[in-house]
Amino acid sequence: HTPKQITDIRNFAVKNNIILQIHSEINSSLIEIDDIIRKAEKQRLQRVVKFSRQLGARCLTLHPAKPRPIT
Repeated sequence: HTPKQITDIRNFAVKNNIILQIHSEINSSLIEIDDIIRKAEKQRLQRVVKFSRQLGARCLTLHPAKPRPIT
């Protein structure tokens, strides 16, 4: 999303008394066994939090997941 799009969405929500809620990806997991995957998931979640703040969202829904089995 461009900065203008984010600003437009935020302003539209404020103007129309809309409470924004962000829903993270369902397959995200911060409990991965693999350090590389866990760090990547943490970075992805940080981007979702930043995006939520930029939009002015009041709620962020997260779904913890089970780690994938090691094969």
